[in-house]
Amino acid sequence: MNKRMDIMNESLNRRIDDTNKRIDELRESINERIAEIHKRIDDTNERINGLRDDMNRRIDELRGDMNRRVDELREDLRLLHQEVSSIKSDVINLLKEKIGRS
Repeated sequence: MNKRMDIMNESLNRRIDDTNKRIDELRESINERIAEIHKRIDDTNERINGLRDDMNRRIDELRGDMNRRVDELREDLRLLHQEVSSIKSDVINLLKEKIGRS
């Protein structure tokens, strides 16, 4: 009976050892997969940050270009206003001369 118990005990111990070994292998495999996922997440975050930085740079360039264009339009409008005022003054003076001659 003792011999039989010893055999069963050895068999159970082997099965437990095998199960522990499989658990350790699974744990190692899962840890490797988790590390791969973390790396992929880090790579994706780097790409996203790069795209965001690129987009921000492009937006800043466009904003600068738009501001420059608005400034140019303001200057053109100011010059146009001056020109219209000058023409208006010339027309008034011509009308005054014409009225004065009549």
